Amino acid sequence: MRRDKMSFRYTEAIVCRLPDSFPDNNIDLLKCRIEFENFVTILRETGLDVIELPPPDEPGQSSFVGDVCFIVNGMAVIKRPKPDQIEVTTMIRTVLRKELDIPVVEIAEDGVNLEGADILFTGRELFVGLSNYTNEAGALFMANAFPEFPCSPVKVPGGKHLTHYVSMASPDVMTVGACKESQDIIKRIERKASYRYEKITMTSPEHSPVIMSVNGSIIHFPTEEKIYADKLRSMVKCPTELNELTKMDVNFNRLTVLLNKARIKSFV
Repeated sequence: MRRDKMSFRYTEAIVCRLPDSFPDNNIDLLKCRIEFENFVTILRETGLDVIELPPPDEPGQSSFVGDVCFIVNGMAVIKRPKPDQIEVTTMIRTVLRKELDIPVVEIAEDGVNLEGADILFTGRELFVGLSNYTNEAGALFMANAFPEFPCSPVKVPGGKHLTHYVSMASPDVMTVGACKESQDIIKRIERKASYRYEKITMTSPEHSPVIMSVNGSIIHFPTEEKIYADKLRSMVKCPTELNELTKMDVNFNRLTVLLNKARIKSFV
């Protein structure tokens, strides 16, 4: 059965401009800003209206909107922010409620840990990575918030998020890393999945499965261009460099919150 093609159709993207400094002094801020601006340009080229939040005012505050918010099936979930996420959380809450008029659920309980990069939404079911950032209480929150979708917790080893190892290229296709961690995770997903998915496995551990599927295009790292050229011929390829940002384990998912206003209105 073909998956819901609307699952990867979006009208808006929310991003936050980068701050004036990062805690890691070895990060080249100028290179990060160039990568960020190029990424925003690509988002607009896919047909998205990009809403750019201003950078945080206070030093040490994060600008990674995908860590604190994600939208599934017309409803936004905002996590309980860490101290360095308070500014970006406040900004995105305001935009969602006052400008976009999107229903929002906020996690208020202590002990419920959940980050957007640990959420893998296929269009018909949810997988929640149990990682250093998301716990079983967070996975249970997702299951209760979205009872219309099967929701399965998946153990994620090491210090990475779930979508570092596995991503969605289309409603039917997952991209999977070649490393042992990725292979272990996809086996767990396949055991728990309610639906079957095709897989594109990277040819070596040096290749990243991180991908963003938007309106018939795929945003990916340039090193994987040949892999996707063979496997996803019908989709527009948008190779995008994030070499400096990835030194902080930042990828497309952590930089962006995607939404489809038309789909949201149909659920309100």
